[in-house]
Amino acid sequence: LLVRQRILDQVDKEVDNKKTL
Repeated sequence: LLVRQRILDQVDKEVDNKKTL
């Protein structure tokens, strides 16, 4: 579960980066 949460956090950051882009 922790790993999954970490992956979701990473994906969220990537999406945020694309939004700023």
